[in-house]
Amino acid sequence: AILAQAAKPQVIHSLQRAFPPAMWHWTSWQADGSPHPPVRSPAAVIIPHDDDAPEVVLCGGSMGRRQLHAKAHRATLQQRDQRLTWQPLMHGAPALGRHDHAMAALGSRVLIFGGSSAGIFHGDVLELELGGKTGVRFVKCAGEAPGPRSNVTLVPFRGALWLFGGCRLDRNPIELYNDTFVLEAETWRRVRAVDPPSPRSGHSCIVWRDSLVVFGGWCGDALLQDVVQGDGSAWTPLSPSGAAPLPRACHSATLVAGDRMVVYGGLADYNVELGGCVQEDALHVLDLRALAWSRVPVGGRPPPSRAFHCMLALPGSSSMLLLGGGTRNDDEGRNFNDCHELSWICWSTDRHHLFPPSARTRLYELLLLGQRHRRLPSAVWLVIASYWVVA
Repeated sequence: AILAQAAKPQVIHSLQRAFPPAMWHWTSWQADGSPHPPVRSPAAVIIPHDDDAPEVVLCGGSMGRRQLHAKAHRATLQQRDQRLTWQPLMHGAPALGRHDHAMAALGSRVLIFGGSSAGIFHGDVLELELGGKTGVRFVKCAGEAPGPRSNVTLVPFRGALWLFGGCRLDRNPIELYNDTFVLEAETWRRVRAVDPPSPRSGHSCIVWRDSLVVFGGWCGDALLQDVVQGDGSAWTPLSPSGAAPLPRACHSATLVAGDRMVVYGGLADYNVELGGCVQEDALHVLDLRALAWSRVPVGGRPPPSRAFHCMLALPGSSSMLLLGGGTRNDDEGRNFNDCHELSWICWSTDRHHLFPPSARTRLYELLLLGQRHRRLPSAVWLVIASYWVVA
């Protein structure tokens, strides 16, 4: 009877309903050790380790009042205890004194590109050395390199680092870019594109399947809310259904659960205060398979609204880690050095003991008299999931 019920169309249809609020949740993490100062526009990456806990590395950023964070910090992530322990990676490095730069990990290497400091825009490549002897070194690259710029995206893709967009504000008129470059084996090459996205900076870019997905940004006189998919040489504007996020820049977009792009924070043009950040009590999630936006409420205690932050996907989970950021694009706002986890409480046939107590109580007979740790057929869990989603 249970298997027959699982095959009913209305059960499958119920799984298409919006996420209940409790499925997304904020949790504050405790930061121990010697954390970095409050900064906006830093860069950060998570480095997984096969036989040890992953670690996060954060460097650079603006502390306000024309002070730059010319250091790098690392922390071991204790996900079970929701704690991270910071320590300085080195005793200062002038080359790291920059903001709005990009950093990405490729294999065991952590590379930094561009950014700005004291009105000077950079086009260099740095490598953070994380082994026994820590430090930072300039990487001499061959090929056709991008010029100095900030607010680019730099993502690992097809075994290399792919850079898109950015701006240079020390030119008159200012310059915004829509070009794509690939850094592979310390050699740059430019990817020629037909009908690329409009020039922009402060956008986001994720890797989904075998393509890049770009969202939002600033085009020089307006904020954007478009979604473009491509591989650098060919781009396609997407038209998702649902209510799209408001136009924004200096936000974050993170891929979780394989096909969902989560957009958080950023600068908004509707805010009365110049440079005010987005004020929202919900997330915007783009289902890339269904090509549909949804506005999702979040449980827990949310962190202060912000832009210029880092949002990193935690390995082996459907959670993200929020680091740093600020409330304004000038020195009048507040900067942060807190840490928050945004988690998606998802179910699976392997981890069904994570179902909330309300679902377990309601479906007591389906859980075989409380023996819920027994692996049940997938068809049974379709029934359970359908009840939970509509609960």
